[in-house]
Amino acid sequence: MSPVSAPHDAPARSAGDGLRPTLAELVQLRALAQRRPAARRGSHHLSGPAASPLRGRGMEYAESREYVAGDDARHIDWRLTARSGKPHTKLFQAERERLTLIVADTAPTLYFGTRVRFKSVQAARAGALAAWAAVADGDRVAVLRGAGRDPS
Repeated sequence: MSPVSAPHDAPARSAGDGLRPTLAELVQLRALAQRRPAARRGSHHLSGPAASPLRGRGMEYAESREYVAGDDARHIDWRLTARSGKPHTKLFQAERERLTLIVADTAPTLYFGTRVRFKSVQAARAGALAAWAAVADGDRVAVLRGAGRDPS
């Protein structure tokens, strides 16, 4: 298996043989993930240069409490209001961090590829880039791997 020389692949390919990803190769991808362009922000006049620590209002239900003047009427808990006879409002938990879920297929069909690297190695590289980008954005990372059984 003789690798084809490509200037954009040279640093990463020198770390591995293309048959299995090495830890050093996957760690090297961290620099590439950090050089990616920043996410586009909204173009309206309310967007600022600094990112907020909160990721939005969040839709995770936290609890209900009695309605107080000034509460948002859109958040009235109609079921609890009907049961108790008193108006109640729903409270939501603010989303402070996101979860990046990386799902990897490790079926035997990935263990072939081009003269440069196996598909399984390329999948590991793509997963590492996604994980490093998520870490750079301050998100949590979770990984699932599995291989389906052959139905025949």
